[in-house]
Amino acid sequence: MTIARGSKPRLVHWKLSLYELWSHKNHAQSFNTTRQAYLKGRFQALCVLWAAANLLWIAIDFYQLSSNMGVSEEAIFQLSVLRGCFAVSLLAIAKQVNKTNSLTKIKYALALMVIAANLFYLSTSFVLDFPFDHTHYSFSYAMLPLIHIVVLAIFPLTASESLALLGITLLTQYNVAYLGGHELDNVKKVLYLIEAITALMVAWSQLSQLHMIMKLYRHATLDPLTGVYNRRMLMTQAEQKYRKNKRANKPFSAMLIDLDRFKRVNDVHGHFAGDRVLEAFANTVQNRIRKKDIFGRFGGEEFILFLPDCSAETTEQIAQRIVDAVRDMEVDIGEGVDRLKVTVSIGLHTAMSHDDFSCLLEKADTSLLEAKSSGRDQVRIYSESLPVSTDEAKRPWLEYSS
Repeated sequence: MTIARGSKPRLVHWKLSLYELWSHKNHAQSFNTTRQAYLKGRFQALCVLWAAANLLWIAIDFYQLSSNMGVSEEAIFQLSVLRGCFAVSLLAIAKQVNKTNSLTKIKYALALMVIAANLFYLSTSFVLDFPFDHTHYSFSYAMLPLIHIVVLAIFPLTASESLALLGITLLTQYNVAYLGGHELDNVKKVLYLIEAITALMVAWSQLSQLHMIMKLYRHATLDPLTGVYNRRMLMTQAEQKYRKNKRANKPFSAMLIDLDRFKRVNDVHGHFAGDRVLEAFANTVQNRIRKKDIFGRFGGEEFILFLPDCSAETTEQIAQRIVDAVRDMEVDIGEGVDRLKVTVSIGLHTAMSHDDFSCLLEKADTSLLEAKSSGRDQVRIYSESLPVSTDEAKRPWLEYSS
């Protein structure tokens, strides 16, 4: 297997693809968790502030509309009831969102908020007999769709999510205009044009926020050379998943992988060649693991692969496939230079019921040392007969002890 000099691992996409901005389906689970927390905070704040504004606006409506003989007291009362119901619905949705950490449920809540806002707009249009007289205070209700569009600008959404939410408001606006039966005069043309331009600007704002968050997330969580998880994110994700599996009494395996004699590659061929080897190796591993596996660079030429729900036997088979694939790998480091061939040593351990996270890592590390001392280019599984290092400088796993 030849790895071309220009090839890149699957996770290295510093220039975000259009597909990632269109849909969340290609987003990493850890990024979805990050965006969920971001959306949740903004959504709850918006619901509370919007509900408070609606309740305060009841007094403004009463003052403005009661002085106009064209609006009956019954209509004013109905508007107050509708505003109260809308405010209560916003607070109820915000309360439900507070109980969840699911990105999908928060997006459903966003849709419910938009639907509630448009039902309020539709209901008030009937109460006020479809207000389109721009010289009358009630015309402010015809501006509600514009507000419904603008408030969405604070959320980092994908293009498909944005279109769905904006579409609800625009469809409701069309239905109100149709039911009202008014002619399309210059005032309405200007209003609809403003709404269309605002919708485009809001969609652009949402995509820009999403793009920025994704770039910051990748810079903070991925190794810039190989595109796999950096040490901090690797261990955070793995420890969380390990604890979840332990509570569910499911297997969890750790595989420590070390590139054999990597220093020699740097000394003989230069750091550029070393970088190409690291990239090629990361790409080779990623092409042979599951989506739910957690793979990252721990430091230098040492990588760790965590395999949730994976038995010791299956983990050993995966490790052997990786060793074989790397052995067959040829790395192109430039014209006129022979392709490089490298090997790896792997130590693995599947957690027992009494193992904590640091113990899992330490036993895998012990297996790796055994693989290297036995000639490299092989897989070793931990056994109780293997000696465990007592040198704390060589035991970075201690910080993860529970």
